[in-house]
Amino acid sequence: MNKEDFFNTVNNLPAWDTHNHLDGSTHLSAQNFLDIGHYFWFCRELNAVGYPFSGVGKLPESEKLNSATFIDALDKGRNTYWNQTVRTSIKELFDIELKDVNSIKALNEKIAVTAADTQWAETVCKKGNIAKITIIPTYKENGLETIKDRHYYYKIFNPIKDAELEAVLSSENQLDAAKQLIEAKQEELTDFSNSGISVLRCNFPFDSDNGLASDSPNLTQTGNTPRDIKQFVGHGVYNAANEMKLHLQIFVGMASFPDQMISGAHGHCSLNDTKRIFNMSGIFDMYNNITFEIINASELNSLDLVQMARIFKNVIPGGLWWFNYRGSVFQSNMQYRFEALPACRSSILATDARCIEWAYIKTRFVKKLLAQFLWNQIENGWADEEIAIYAAKQWLYSTADQYYTA
Repeated sequence: MNKEDFFNTVNNLPAWDTHNHLDGSTHLSAQNFLDIGHYFWFCRELNAVGYPFSGVGKLPESEKLNSATFIDALDKGRNTYWNQTVRTSIKELFDIELKDVNSIKALNEKIAVTAADTQWAETVCKKGNIAKITIIPTYKENGLETIKDRHYYYKIFNPIKDAELEAVLSSENQLDAAKQLIEAKQEELTDFSNSGISVLRCNFPFDSDNGLASDSPNLTQTGNTPRDIKQFVGHGVYNAANEMKLHLQIFVGMASFPDQMISGAHGHCSLNDTKRIFNMSGIFDMYNNITFEIINASELNSLDLVQMARIFKNVIPGGLWWFNYRGSVFQSNMQYRFEALPACRSSILATDARCIEWAYIKTRFVKKLLAQFLWNQIENGWADEEIAIYAAKQWLYSTADQYYTA
């Protein structure tokens, strides 16, 4: 098999998108060029050369239809991976080369046609070989029903919300209130499990500085700290999830900017917290019937995550998220995982897409990087074609299938 054939083989493999926002978007497919061009992470890149983007989907009214401004920013950023992938994907999906104002006008005309096509999302999924899309079952009627055969359902679950924590803190008997909250959360988990849903997108209830205490704290009726209450409730919730053998998606690697910077930086940045993964080891060890799929946004936690997965068989390095959606970071993650972890223990694709076209763009991006990485492994003598394709199949689809449908 030559290089071109190998790349085509990887590109044609089925993929499982383990995390996206298609279930929360207004429309499954783009309604106009802005739905693609103003995907906020791509706009952040264009913003670096002066594109007047000030938030998710927000531009000054005077700039919203200014195609010349967009093309100028696109041209200045033509060296970046995302820039090149967007251009290539637009050509593949719509047969239009993004090069000038007229090309955006032509693209808008094409998108007006595809937006009205009830089979367009299915066409995009077939073209990108996106076999499964993980969504919540109560999605809006935004077109997702047209690809219902590709759905896999999961639930969003928060072990303890801020308002729930405040309610326990303000209760006359904090111990009883915390116990009642645990019972309510356990019932919620039971309802999920009984409905056939075993995968939860779950917030981590323990602070990263101190991790999980080895024992649940002994709460008193009053005077407990917020951390003790979170620990107490967290243990109760995780104990129930452990009994049900649930699979949890946990997101790490993000930090919030101070409030005064939110409008200028979308509120978050990557944070390479050297203790973050280590401080999660308590729950990995204590609740070993749960599988923990860690979706990571920080580069330096990538190796820590692989090392933790070698120690705990219930830790699954998952897709990369936000700030880690970079070619170099994917390549380093692939290297860590390929050389040290059985391929059946890792998943690589989480698009975070808000329209089906961006699910295609990001899937294409990951597949190209994966093909290049694996071809290099073959050339360097660390794999043959069979091993390389095995790893690609596991990372793109089979690992998610193994843990989600078990």
